[in-house]
Amino acid sequence: MKKGYLQMLPSLLLLNILGRMGLRNVLANILQNVPNATFVKRQAFAGYTPTVHDIFICTYAKSGTNWTMQIVNLIANLGDQPAFEHIHDVIPWPDAPMPSIQAKLKDKATYENTPTQLRGVKTHLEADYVPLNAAAKYIVVMRDPKDVFVSSYFFGTGILAVTNAKFTVEQWLTRFFENRFLFGSWAAHMNSYWQLRDEPNVMLVQFEEMKRDLGSVISQIAAFMQVTLTSEQHANIVRQSQFDHMKAMHDKFEPNFPKIGKLFEPPPMLREGKSGNSGSILTHEQQAQIDAFCQSELKRLGSDFPYSDYFDVGTIDAL
Repeated sequence: MKKGYLQMLPSLLLLNILGRMGLRNVLANILQNVPNATFVKRQAFAGYTPTVHDIFICTYAKSGTNWTMQIVNLIANLGDQPAFEHIHDVIPWPDAPMPSIQAKLKDKATYENTPTQLRGVKTHLEADYVPLNAAAKYIVVMRDPKDVFVSSYFFGTGILAVTNAKFTVEQWLTRFFENRFLFGSWAAHMNSYWQLRDEPNVMLVQFEEMKRDLGSVISQIAAFMQVTLTSEQHANIVRQSQFDHMKAMHDKFEPNFPKIGKLFEPPPMLREGKSGNSGSILTHEQQAQIDAFCQSELKRLGSDFPYSDYFDVGTIDAL
């Protein structure tokens, strides 16, 4: 069993019972409300002051998190893939549901063992709950919320399937529009980091650009991290950041949930890694509705994030 499994079993067993009782929405509400509660978010980095060793990877769930962690970790190690059982052995995740992963934030070995003395720090929290310090650096990855929704559907419903609860695309979409989404508000997360875009130690990266020109984005991230790479090191990072390469080592990125016979079957973390593929399960109308909803939420929050400059926007034919 991977680290953190045993401490999760009681909770998973309870959730499985709720799922078998048909309390699908009650179950989803618990899994949405608990990690998104303000007091829980405030505890993640409580008492921690970021240092020059920290490269924060700030993403909304299902927005290229593991991809960016792989890139940052490879840059920190000058293109050499370090040996680790799981990515969170070398990249802390303070807001993780597993205390054993949270504790890695204070483990100096996560950066002292790298030739650059740098390490990634993962977080899905909004900027309001992440300690900002001029000494550290923050990489924010943006992804089209339509693609985020699709990826979250397969992953999120896969998590809930562990508890024997099942959702259709329409039911998942309803929770998204009612701000009862398993991963919180996309708009609130985007807006919180957009406000920091002009800070010299904050870098915004677009998932779609990573797909279009990975080599260039890797060069930009390395420069932001103030790491000079040789052409060979850069080539190694590009090669090891390809989807097929990461898929071949998928066990190092898989969710830290236990797999016990047929009772617990966690979803794959690396599914397709595609961009612009939301039409695979969403109708044109549903895609346009997601665009309209996200823009409306951004406006409600007073955000000036230029949504249509970053993402293809559909039109709603009829409502």
